Amino acid sequence: MMDNIEIKVLENGEENWVLLLDAWYDFWDNNPITSEITVFRSEKGREYLKRILKAMVILIDYPLVIAWDKVKEQVAGFSLNNVTTRDMTEQQVEKLRSRASIIDSVGFTDEEKSAIIKLRKFLAKVDERTDFFNRFEVQSYFEVFFLGVRTEYGKKGLGRRLVEHSLDIAKSLGYSIVLSHLSSTFSAKLCYSCGFEAIAETSNADYFEMSEEIKSLHPKCVSMVKRL
Repeated sequence: MMDNIEIKVLENGEENWVLLLDAWYDFWDNNPITSEITVFRSEKGREYLKRILKAMVILIDYPLVIAWDKVKEQVAGFSLNNVTTRDMTEQQVEKLRSRASIIDSVGFTDEEKSAIIKLRKFLAKVDERTDFFNRFEVQSYFEVFFLGVRTEYGKKGLGRRLVEHSLDIAKSLGYSIVLSHLSSTFSAKLCYSCGFEAIAETSNADYFEMSEEIKSLHPKCVSMVKRL
């Protein structure tokens, strides 16, 4: 465990969301289903990811847990959490619309857009297979939405600390169950060790062009739940 790393909730996200940018780009560069989507590494792709992060941190407004390197003064990892409700308010719907419209504000070509739209369809299919509301008969649930640790901080236990802190927050807010979709085998193993159980699987390779190496290491996205 690294003494120089503090696990905490990001304060004043409206101003401090930019602190996550390097860790955010690292996540998209190394996630199995996005690492080979080249548009994300382009100038327009970086701008898109930047706007998505800003929108999520400011609009979602749920606890964003970070691993803060007190020596280097930078974000070493993050758990971007979300709460989803069965019956969304008009304000929640508007927030989703504003986030979805970002793709049209960057100036992507139709070909560049197609890769992002394919990713959206994949995520929608994952949600559909989970069928969370009907399966667990809940009106809302807490989700570990994006979990990332910068490459230079890997294999130091930060992922576990981020997940455990997020679970503590979910419990304190009164949630009895937590969901996470994990396309990385390593992240799935981590969540298994934290007491999550698999409820659905979706083949990564059915939706994305992946190298044989990545396909063999990360063949599926596992939807998992943790009962609190």
